[in-house]
Amino acid sequence: MGLPRRSPLLPDWTTLKEWSGNGPKETETFQTETAEWRVNWSNAGGFLSVTVYDDGGKMVSLAANTKDEGKDTSYVHKKGRFYLKINATGKWSISVEENR
Repeated sequence: MGLPRRSPLLPDWTTLKEWSGNGPKETETFQTETAEWRVNWSNAGGFLSVTVYDDGGKMVSLAANTKDEGKDTSYVHKKGRFYLKINATGKWSISVEENR
């Protein structure tokens, strides 16, 4: 029979960057060449806000804003160079994935 083929309609997500911490952080700049990418975040408790900025300092998206424990994903629809500003009072982890 052979191996099943991956559908060309399903996205193929590739991790660009990952961070974790306890408290606030500003990330390094990263670049994406795709028009759709996502921010996966996990909050262990406390306040968590994740804001996406372009390399010119303009706010692009608010990816997370919660005080609840949990995890979620936010999507961004723009190519370019970006960084994240993380404001947190507890432990968190974040990854940025590109749709290739």
